[in-house]
Amino acid sequence: MLKSIDEKDNIIYGDLSAQKNLNIEFCGRKNIVFFAGSSLNINIIFHGDNSLVFICNNCRLNGKIEIRTGGVFYAGENCTSGWTHFRVYEGRSIILGNDNMLSWSIWMQTSDYHLIFHSNSYKRINFAKSIYIGDHVWCAQEVAVLKGSFVASGSILGAKSVNAGYKFSNSIYAGNPSRIIKDNCFWSREDPVVGNWCKNEIAQYSTMNTKEFKFDFEEQKFLNPVLLEKELEKLENAHDKLEFIYDYIYNNTHKNRFSLFENSNQSKCKLYKDKNKISFSRLKFQNSKRQDELALKYKGAVCIVKNHLSYKLGFAIIKNSKNFRNYIKIPFVLLKIAKEHKNTIQNKVNLQDFCDYEEAINIKNSLSYQLGNALIRAHKIRYKGGYLKFFIETIKIIKKFKQDNHK
Repeated sequence: MLKSIDEKDNIIYGDLSAQKNLNIEFCGRKNIVFFAGSSLNINIIFHGDNSLVFICNNCRLNGKIEIRTGGVFYAGENCTSGWTHFRVYEGRSIILGNDNMLSWSIWMQTSDYHLIFHSNSYKRINFAKSIYIGDHVWCAQEVAVLKGSFVASGSILGAKSVNAGYKFSNSIYAGNPSRIIKDNCFWSREDPVVGNWCKNEIAQYSTMNTKEFKFDFEEQKFLNPVLLEKELEKLENAHDKLEFIYDYIYNNTHKNRFSLFENSNQSKCKLYKDKNKISFSRLKFQNSKRQDELALKYKGAVCIVKNHLSYKLGFAIIKNSKNFRNYIKIPFVLLKIAKEHKNTIQNKVNLQDFCDYEEAINIKNSLSYQLGNALIRAHKIRYKGGYLKFFIETIKIIKKFKQDNHK
């Protein structure tokens, strides 16, 4: 398997040439993306460090995967999405099994945006929780899946439903909050569009005599989300989480691994590991020049521009100018940024080759980038009053920027 590493120790595993319309933005360090086959329309933004995104074969996920420090996102084989926003926050996980069909305008989020505290104890009461979606789950249009949800294999989440807690296998849920409206049922994704069927086609599919989509609870093979969560919490870095996810979820191809019913007895469940499969520790990886070139491409123009010294310096100036305590630290912060930037590898690329070229140009025209550029010019002529000119130029830049934004 191919492997590429960037200057911030972010790692991409898998054949990048097999990923179509891919966009990856690394805004942190020591993150990992693992491709176990081919994919389409994967859009990942790492907003922190030490996070893992694992994409299985034949995934088509229109939308966006936003993941912050310590998070895990896993999408099983043959998962499709019309448009879904996955938000993996506060070091939690979103795990999708195989053959899930997600419609349009769907969102899944592991945390709330704001803190909530108990008015008597003053303790926080809305900590983040992971989301687990089993195999062969259908999420209809505008579904919301809240933190702490477990949707067992074979379920259907009705349009516009808001889902929390446990949803059991081969059942349909709908409403806000969602409730079970039918059990003992299964669904199938057929290629023909149902709405275009004639009478003959309707009659042809009036019954489907198959057990392929009927699930059963198997105590020995069930991947209990509670046990998975306990193990993931013990692991501190993305590499260890990758090894665990690979061995216990990816290698577990048993049909009923995420099957659960209301009367299922989980008391004796243990994490099942298929010892007949090749474990992650036995995989062999190799680097290639072509792979490294592709890895740079899939960072996107926006990510490349944000890694320019001009942007990083200007962004730090604005961020630390908001209060006096941080204001006096600005020279030290800028020195640290410049020193770290000097040790990074800067490859020359043509931004016009990227699909997000226009967005990258907007960032180059931003106040952060302009201030950073002015500071670099001032540093080059520091013995000729460069820094004094910088303060004068800063006033002009800010004034012009405000005028341009009021037009």
